Amino acid sequence: MSGRIEKRFSQLKAAGRGGLATFISAGDPDQATSMEILKACPRRAPT
Repeated sequence: MSGRIEKRFSQLKAAGRGGLATFISAGDPDQATSMEILKACPRRAPT
């Protein structure tokens, strides 16, 4: 895990909260749909 992700999960654990890390597969099901999904994602997770 990267440092910032590990740090965030540690913070969530200390606060008694859960977390979810997601990913987007580029080109699945196609390039246009991938871009639509990516554009719909928030720029930053809420704190």
